[in-house]
Amino acid sequence: RFYEKLHEGIASRIKAMPAWQQWMAEKSIQTGLRYQAQRRAGQPLSWGLRLQHRIADRLVLAKLRAVMGGEMQLMLTGSAACPTHILEFFHGIGLPLLEAYGMSENIVPLSTNRPDDFRLGSVGKPLKYNEIRIADDGELLVKGAGVFKGYIETTGDEDSFTSEGFFKTSDFGHFDEQGYLYLTGRKSEVIKTSTGRRISLVRVESALRQSPALDQVVAFGSGRKLLVAVATLDGGWLQKMLKEHVAETTGSEPTAVPSAVKARVAQEIETAGRNLTGYERIRGCVLLAEPFSVLRGELTPNLKLRRAAIEALYREPLEKLYDMLEGAKGGETDSQPVSDEVLVI
Repeated sequence: RFYEKLHEGIASRIKAMPAWQQWMAEKSIQTGLRYQAQRRAGQPLSWGLRLQHRIADRLVLAKLRAVMGGEMQLMLTGSAACPTHILEFFHGIGLPLLEAYGMSENIVPLSTNRPDDFRLGSVGKPLKYNEIRIADDGELLVKGAGVFKGYIETTGDEDSFTSEGFFKTSDFGHFDEQGYLYLTGRKSEVIKTSTGRRISLVRVESALRQSPALDQVVAFGSGRKLLVAVATLDGGWLQKMLKEHVAETTGSEPTAVPSAVKARVAQEIETAGRNLTGYERIRGCVLLAEPFSVLRGELTPNLKLRRAAIEALYREPLEKLYDMLEGAKGGETDSQPVSDEVLVI
């Protein structure tokens, strides 16, 4: 999330520049993206592209890297999937953002991308001391010197390990032909809808977070026809929208979000999900004007989303949203657009 905010901050600064500087910055970033994309693909670099990149780097890209102090050579990210466009952006400006994979149950990180050996979208190759296998259902299993003995719990931890001593990570993933590991979601985050579709909620949430209107997103839909979400609005975006529209009053809610803003959010959700398949798209959303909070139990102390707690906390508005959406047009999943009747709390 830090890197997403960093990317948004850089984009905002560029938009605030005079038109000619904005044009130069955007052209330079595009040159950097094209240059690094060809390098990753192992394609030959023409002398023209090399020259363009050298000029772009001197005039713009080096200044963008300076936001991190000027000495940074690379950055690491883990704990949650980073959207591909964020990874591409930072590599494009010459500041590689490398994903890694680890867990508290193993003091040795399981895998990581390296500066000279990486694949965007993967978590790299396994590190020494780890033996990783893929179970028949796609779950990652690990055994090694850093793996713990088991959980301290009254019910025992026999089910946490296989008969061969491999720890069940509860993460799904696969290796490509070059040995790079790709994570596809956690067991608790891969759901099955009532129509039999298996969906990775992390993939859906990552797509929606690309919208400038949304800050954090948590999707739901297990056992349902449709996917819905609880999302927090980006504070800066909301203030900008409120300045453009006169706030409407509804009963005792003088600060209610205008219907025009709710419709705009619905459009943003639709746009952000355009690359998702029909059954993966969010059809309605419970919007929160305030960010998720540790005090309300929505976040862990280290700021990870608590999916079950969020679902329980907003169960009533979610049920109302399901009733409204599933009652419309029989609840088709592949053609029904995002509802303009977005609920706001």
